[in-house]
Amino acid sequence: MELDEIEADLINKGTEKSKRFPDRDNWSNSFEYLLSLIGFTIGLGSIWRFPYLCLKNGGGAFLIPFFFFTLLCGVPLYFLELSLGQFSGRSAVLAWSLCPLFEGIGYSVTMLSMLGAWYYGPVMAWVLLYIGYSFFPTQPWSTCDNIWNTDACVVLRMGNPTGTNNSTAITSLKANTSKTNEQGFYPTAATEFWRYVD
Repeated sequence: MELDEIEADLINKGTEKSKRFPDRDNWSNSFEYLLSLIGFTIGLGSIWRFPYLCLKNGGGAFLIPFFFFTLLCGVPLYFLELSLGQFSGRSAVLAWSLCPLFEGIGYSVTMLSMLGAWYYGPVMAWVLLYIGYSFFPTQPWSTCDNIWNTDACVVLRMGNPTGTNNSTAITSLKANTSKTNEQGFYPTAATEFWRYVD
């Protein structure tokens, strides 16, 4: 075979391969890739739950074991997942086909992502609803003058202009039987907004 024929044969094989596997897009620089990783890692769920977890588990003392286990377990597993994805250049389902024993991991990761999207959609809808309502001149969760409020609705304020403390106001509110039910529950405007607004 001549050199031109070998070169033409390699070009033909390359075009056949490119028809089967189209070229994948690449990041223009590593900073864009890093920002996309941070965006996918630190989402609304992380920002939303983290203050609650800190408060529930000891405040600032919670940060010590959190960062310890993040560095010990989270970062190596995250790096392993990124490395496997970059090495294989395939989706989550196909990346584990390098070992037939692990093929179920790709399918289970895909199923877990679908389950996560199932509850994440309504959470994002709530966030957008609250953002929309927050632009109103008076927030609807701050008053009992809305159509969804019941007769038992109360408005609690942290700053009390009469000078009495909140515990006295809440105690007198609980004593008022017209505003409470049999469990001693008094529905606030914010609670009724959460329950009754569609």
